[in-house]
Amino acid sequence: MSPPPAGSSQDHSSHLKLGYVYISVRNTDAAVQYYREVLGAKLLWRIQKFGALVAALQTQASDPILLLNDHHSPPRAEPVFIVDSAVVMHARLEQRRARSLSAPTGAATGMMATFEDLDGNPLAIVDHSAIQTFQRVVEEQNK
Repeated sequence: MSPPPAGSSQDHSSHLKLGYVYISVRNTDAAVQYYREVLGAKLLWRIQKFGALVAALQTQASDPILLLNDHHSPPRAEPVFIVDSAVVMHARLEQRRARSLSAPTGAATGMMATFEDLDGNPLAIVDHSAIQTFQRVVEEQNK
C-alpha cells in the first residue's frame, strides 16, 4: 500500500495546529503581571533558557498558549504551529515554495523552524520531540 499523497486527509504529518503565540516584550515579568491582571490570563510556567526569559500564559484551556519573551524586540508576535516532526514539515513546506527563514534547529521542546508568509510575517513550526526534558527543566525552575 502506498502512502497517502501529501496534504490528503490521511497525511497526519501535514497537520498544523496553532499551539502558541510567541509575543516579544521589553520586560517579561511586567508583561506577565499585565496579562494576568488586565486579561485574566493564568501563568502556566516561566523559564530562563537559551538566553531568554519566557513565560507561558493562557486565557482559557482551549486557547493557544501565549509565550511572552524578551528574546526579540517588540512589537512582534509570531504564531507557532505544533507539528509531528519539524524536520519533515520543513521539507514539505519548502517543496510547497514556502520561504524558509531558518532550518530546523533545537528548541526547548524539540525542533523548530521558521518561515515567512507572503507579507513578511514570521511563522514557526515546532515539534515536541524533547518535551519530557523540557518538562523536567520547567519543574526544576518553578519549584
